[in-house]
Amino acid sequence: MISFRQFLQTAFQHGPYTTDDVIAAVLPLFYDVQALHDEGKVAPFGEESAIMATARTLRLNAEAAHPPLEAPEKVEALFNGHNPHFEVIDKVRLPEGQAAETLRVHADTGKPLRHAAYIPGYRSYEMLLEHHDEQTDIFVLGLVLAGMALGLDLHDPETLPALAVQRERPLLHRPLHPALGTLITEMTELERSHRTRDLREAIHRLEHYRDFDPEKQTDLAQVAGWVTHDRSEKQQIILHKLRNRLFDTSRRNRLLFYKPNARFANLTFGSVPMVLHHQSIRPELLFTWNSDIAEKVVAMGDLALNKYLRFEDHPYLPAVLNKIRLEAQRDIQEFGFSQLKLVAAFLKWHNLAEDPQESIHSPLLLLPVELKKKKQTGGDQYVLSVTDNNAEVNPVLANRLRELFGIELPDSVDLEEMSPETFC
Repeated sequence: MISFRQFLQTAFQHGPYTTDDVIAAVLPLFYDVQALHDEGKVAPFGEESAIMATARTLRLNAEAAHPPLEAPEKVEALFNGHNPHFEVIDKVRLPEGQAAETLRVHADTGKPLRHAAYIPGYRSYEMLLEHHDEQTDIFVLGLVLAGMALGLDLHDPETLPALAVQRERPLLHRPLHPALGTLITEMTELERSHRTRDLREAIHRLEHYRDFDPEKQTDLAQVAGWVTHDRSEKQQIILHKLRNRLFDTSRRNRLLFYKPNARFANLTFGSVPMVLHHQSIRPELLFTWNSDIAEKVVAMGDLALNKYLRFEDHPYLPAVLNKIRLEAQRDIQEFGFSQLKLVAAFLKWHNLAEDPQESIHSPLLLLPVELKKKKQTGGDQYVLSVTDNNAEVNPVLANRLRELFGIELPDSVDLEEMSPETFC
């Protein structure tokens, strides 16, 4: 083990680190700091021996770990400009081609800060004010992450202007994965309220960086008319963007791309008897939206599935129904509610923007139900109880249609007032 400063002297002599190299190097350090936070302590950053290194990884020397130090009023004063004990930071010359502005960078002159700034070494300006909490550690870890990813030794004051510029858009300076670039920007924010709040979340993002979807990242400055929107309109735009992130529109989501499997029971198919002549099939005994089933659904009654399902022709049905029933019971025990739904109507549609030829089959109307099994001598009886006749419009499908075609669907349909035929 050697000190981090010694490690950096030769770390980049063979070229910049790749995304996987950076993550493999910093994750053990992140784990060590999180373990301290779980104990109610913070890392001894600022000490020369706080970060140690092997040939490939960084670790924390936690011998000098200590409880958090609180001086929030001093930190806040930096941003309000009311602290008389701090002097003005000199303007730093920007690299050629960059827009002229004052960077909050502090050369190691021994002078105290008047504004929040990047200071030499892997430490935070907050520590100069005797304020050191979990957010401070996240900032320092962000500096370590940025230094490793951008090839900067932040012990050298001359590298601080490069940090201040490159941390804003790391991908312009290094061929990194977008997930890593985004995390660098968030963790190294001088303004604490804009900084990553949860170290555990940062660790998760590093561990699963390949799941990062850059298409879900939105630069609000690029939204048309953002500057002229009033506060309420901006809030609506942000809420709309956040709501869209809740929906998984990948092919894994069966609420959008329905494919039959063992998690679903097709009651209509299971009610079709295996006969030589289709004329022998009695339509009223098929599990479709007929008058008998519609009446019981609207009245929130019980549907005796044995009346419709052909267990002798579809011997797999009992096993599937039992699996679904037990899974619904586990949901109630673990989460307090059941996710079991009866699909009263499907929508067959085409995504004209991506693949006009593909036919997509999506659940449209969802009814909350309970599935019960009654043991009888003649065979198990399955009963489906409708708990609400207010059918939910599939929210994933509704959001997708809104995004693609501007189609606005209601959140729900009251089946007492409108039948599925009328809605569809």
